[in-house]
Amino acid sequence: RDMVKTTGVAVHHFPQGVDWGDGNTVFVAIGIAAKSDEHLGILKQLTKVLGADGVEQRLREAKNEQEIIALLNGDVQLSADFDASLIQLNFPASDMVQMSAVAGGLIKNTGSAGPEFVADLVTKAPTHLGQGLWLVGSNRHVSRTAVSMVSTANACQYEGQDVRALIAFAACNNAHQPILNTLSGLVFNNEQQALLNATTEQILALL
Repeated sequence: RDMVKTTGVAVHHFPQGVDWGDGNTVFVAIGIAAKSDEHLGILKQLTKVLGADGVEQRLREAKNEQEIIALLNGDVQLSADFDASLIQLNFPASDMVQMSAVAGGLIKNTGSAGPEFVADLVTKAPTHLGQGLWLVGSNRHVSRTAVSMVSTANACQYEGQDVRALIAFAACNNAHQPILNTLSGLVFNNEQQALLNATTEQILALL
């Protein structure tokens, strides 16, 4: 420490990866020179950031210094906003337009998107995922990627297919992709009912 003039961090990016020995390939190496205990705060930040889903791939694919700095500072959204406030179960909707409006409204109310997003969402043709589960999304006037889910208490249909629940996403980056991948897995395994019959807590755990 007595050789350190001021605390600093150096980041080396290896897009193709380098052999670090013992079978380890390194794409990003971070060096820290700490004059005091300041490095503990740096390590805490790095631990928080590097523990997030998807950050490793984002760092590997980073195109410039600014993108790497933003990722390590936690300034880049790595996962879609999705919590209990974005889930509305058993809403008394009678058609898909109402479902889309409610799903979009939940996202708008978090501040992740503007009213233009809701207006665009209700004009979109949703995709049927089977067993009454539907998916719709928009990227219009979205400031943060978010996902919402609405289920209906009424028996209604859209284009001759039952409507039981609608999952909506607002996308301004790829942060929603992990949830879509999980959803695709559920649909592939014909496990839509697990979502359709789940509580709010169970839905959050499933997705």
